[in-house]
Amino acid sequence: MIMEIRENDVIIADDKKLNDIKDKISKVGASEFYVISDFDRTLTRLFINGEKINSTMFILHSGDYLTPEYNKKAND
Repeated sequence: MIMEIRENDVIIADDKKLNDIKDKISKVGASEFYVISDFDRTLTRLFINGEKINSTMFILHSGDYLTPEYNKKAND
């Protein structure tokens, strides 16, 4: 499954910082790269500037990024 990311789907607060991070990841390589996911919002905020923001799972579900089998496997 290929996920299309549209410009309005992602908010980048600091383009330079993002590019620096991407450069570091490229230099270190996949063997030293880790991903932390926060599907239940224990690490990320629910509100930004008083406005409620969507969770990662909401975006994945509403954007139709998950396969039809996902819900069954997740519930199992």
